[in-house]
Amino acid sequence: PVLLHPGSLTARLRARCGAAFSVRVLAESPGRLGATEAVQLQLPAGALVCWREVYLCCHGQPVVYACSLLPRAALRGEWRDLVRLGSRPLGEMLFSHSRVRRGSMDIGQIRPGSPRHRALSRGLVVPPGPVWGRRSTFMLPTAPVVVSEFFLPVALDMLHA
Repeated sequence: PVLLHPGSLTARLRARCGAAFSVRVLAESPGRLGATEAVQLQLPAGALVCWREVYLCCHGQPVVYACSLLPRAALRGEWRDLVRLGSRPLGEMLFSHSRVRRGSMDIGQIRPGSPRHRALSRGLVVPPGPVWGRRSTFMLPTAPVVVSEFFLPVALDMLHA
């Protein structure tokens, strides 16, 4: 049920952690779309996007690794600040706008040794075993945005309680 919850993960973590909730930015940079994400964004593989990787933390401890892909077309008008969020959570911005709709959600598991698992483990003292995650497409008025969230074991325990 944690992985399939349709509401804001940020709001759920804030409810659990209170003022101890934080976002630790790992990367915010231009990048190119891989084949899988290109299909979701309906763009050609290799298209330029803004890539953002963060840990969502509780009491300074990472509980969720999240990465988002923002196509350049999405970064117009009121949405141009999505590329300069810094330590502000993307989820708050997405769920606060009535014109944003969450589309499809894919659930999966990544295993140690995979590129995504290496990325989520690089800032951790003890890398986890297999990690469950979900990938959602959010439909902005300007373009879709893909958000992937990987739940470290502590997050699953925290959100089940």
